[in-house]
Amino acid sequence: MIPQRLIQLWLTPESSVATKNPPLKMLHRKCQRSLLQRHPDFEYRLFSNEDCVQFIKERRPGFLPLWHYYPRPVQRADFFRVLALYELGGFYFDLDIFFHEPIHELARHSLVFPAEWVMPADIYERRHREPAWKRKDLHQVGNYAFGAAPKHWFLRELLEEMVRRTNEVDMQNLSDDDVLYTTGPDMVNAVARRFPHELASEMVVLRGEKKPRQPVPPKSWGKDEWFQFGKYGNHLMSSVWRKGN
Repeated sequence: MIPQRLIQLWLTPESSVATKNPPLKMLHRKCQRSLLQRHPDFEYRLFSNEDCVQFIKERRPGFLPLWHYYPRPVQRADFFRVLALYELGGFYFDLDIFFHEPIHELARHSLVFPAEWVMPADIYERRHREPAWKRKDLHQVGNYAFGAAPKHWFLRELLEEMVRRTNEVDMQNLSDDDVLYTTGPDMVNAVARRFPHELASEMVVLRGEKKPRQPVPPKSWGKDEWFQFGKYGNHLMSSVWRKGN
């Protein structure tokens, strides 16, 4: 069972750790409101940089060097969302997801991820660094939203994989593809492909609707059903992490 807990992050560049976070953007406030209004009975936690550091110190201090080692805020966000759900259980959502339906019925599962998109073979080979012919299925799940029971073994595997992949790239000359490979959805999907039989009975993958309700993502890669958290919400894809965040 997944606890009725909602977790979101509002991180700023490392230089701003000691300062108060700026207010949420209007779009993020609107999405946050759509989440809270539909889940008044859920615990809600919005983590800042300082909150994340304090949480790691209290729960898993051995991970603190890894947090500081990541040069990009998006990597720290990718890492912390997995760690927080591993320790606490609950649902993580990016701040730019607009909700239409409450997610209470999903709490009866132990692991929930959204279907993201079918990755073209050339992009798969570039980002996953292996031939696409080795994979019959190039569907990807997203890490912009997911739910898990506390101490779930799959999240433990993700944390261990993040540690391993830090040694495979040059963190001083990090590309966007390196971010996706070390902490992002490409890392999540690589681990998922190692456990197809185990996850077949545990991971619920939410498919989007052919005609999603408004608001819709500003770009949908030609497939409206992608980048949705099932029928429950739309991922508006407002992130600017590719600009160095």
